[in-house]
Amino acid sequence: MSLNDSKWIISREIKLLQQLPRLSELFLVMDLALEELNHLVDCVSKLHNLQKLGFRFYHNPPPKGWFYVPSNTNHNFSRLNAVGMIIAANPNLTHLEVTYSSTHFWIFQHVDLARMLAYLPADFPLKLEHLCLSHCTFHNLTALAPYIHTLASVDLDDSDMLHQLLRQSIFPPTTTLTKIDQHAIEYLDRHPRIISLIIYSPCHESFCSAILRILCRHSKTLTHLGIFSLTLCQCIDQTENELAFLQLTNLKQLVLYYWHKHDPNWTQKKMVLPLSRSLDSLSHTKT
Repeated sequence: MSLNDSKWIISREIKLLQQLPRLSELFLVMDLALEELNHLVDCVSKLHNLQKLGFRFYHNPPPKGWFYVPSNTNHNFSRLNAVGMIIAANPNLTHLEVTYSSTHFWIFQHVDLARMLAYLPADFPLKLEHLCLSHCTFHNLTALAPYIHTLASVDLDDSDMLHQLLRQSIFPPTTTLTKIDQHAIEYLDRHPRIISLIIYSPCHESFCSAILRILCRHSKTLTHLGIFSLTLCQCIDQTENELAFLQLTNLKQLVLYYWHKHDPNWTQKKMVLPLSRSLDSLSHTKT
């Protein structure tokens, strides 16, 4: 065997990991067209003590100008559902992440959560505390229903999953959303207790009043807030709104997200502001 044999490399790595008795977290970053996917799944399924598991998929399309036709077996993206075998091999799993960075959203029309979770026995004791999903194109979100009653935090790319949470009255105190729409507002309006709220991207100014109302309603419990800087400015554009924001006296950490407008990739940056003094004391220092 040699380092040119990718299957041997995978097998060797997993055998090494099996000798680490305290290994509890594993994140696999994989190209969607990975030829050795099935072999990787078979090997990683030999690990049984994982508590945090993440699948981070990406896909690099051919060079610009090439006609892109996913025709060979490497582009049989339904193969990705086989990672459910790894989930089924770890009954103590509490954190699950399935994300991808490809702009080709049609790819994940082949990812069916029902097929992925079909590897789990009916009596599987999976009790998720954290769930991260990157896009609504995952099919059959309802398949997660038996495993999300114990959620303490969610990180969601859109509001489709919020329908499932709202239907089952599941309100994790730590909520991270990529975008805000009417469905997200409805969910947050019904939320009884938010401790941490992160909104990654800007939202329409028509939602600003609703966001501010939600923040104020949770002023006694909200300790961490992440928000797009422009959204915050829109929320406090009037004096009464600014005074309302200053009611968040238990806020300990504020994360502001900024866009670098001249960056061709529109890279999102953030600034973390630990609040050493309560916001109500800051209001007394205003001139």
